[in-house]
Amino acid sequence: MAVTRDPIAAARPSAVEPAPQVTAETAAPAPAVVAPSPQAAAARPPAWAGPRAIALGLLALGVIALVAAFAVPPGAGSAWAPSGARFFPLVASVGLIVLSLAFLARVTVWPDADLGAHAAEEAAQTDWAVPALVAAGLIGYVVLIEPLGYVLASALFFPVVARVLGSRSSRRDVLAGAALGVGLYVLFTRLLGVPLPPGLLGF
Repeated sequence: MAVTRDPIAAARPSAVEPAPQVTAETAAPAPAVVAPSPQAAAARPPAWAGPRAIALGLLALGVIALVAAFAVPPGAGSAWAPSGARFFPLVASVGLIVLSLAFLARVTVWPDADLGAHAAEEAAQTDWAVPALVAAGLIGYVVLIEPLGYVLASALFFPVVARVLGSRSSRRDVLAGAALGVGLYVLFTRLLGVPLPPGLLGF
């Protein structure tokens, strides 16, 4: 005699069916990475000290260049004659003064909000000890280049600044500084005819 299977019992799940395994992936969703909102990034107040100092520095450099340009002998005719050696320094210095005044106006009279926010963000992320030490190294280089000479001053300046900027290979920095000092000295004095301070080495 044929045995018929109960369709209701067949549809009922078995009691011995294994339960689904719970893994680390299915237990809980991974937390989403929340990017900082533009409102949070804009919460930092804008910084104007740096841009204003740069604008004033460029303006002073333009004025100094303009005064130095008038010391260049003029060409035939007027002081602004295109044929003379004074023309291009005058045009460059006047252009620098005009652009510096425009930049100074953008950070004082008509402040640029995006520029101020960018300056504040960069100032918060800058390690000011590094540029201060590099500036001190440049001042020392200028002071020592005449008594020591170009080659020795450059050979000392390069490894010091490389160390400040993060290099930890003293031998490589010393060799690179000496090679650059000698190579540039030969290039300028022998090939280009530009005199450089010989200093203690005498060449």
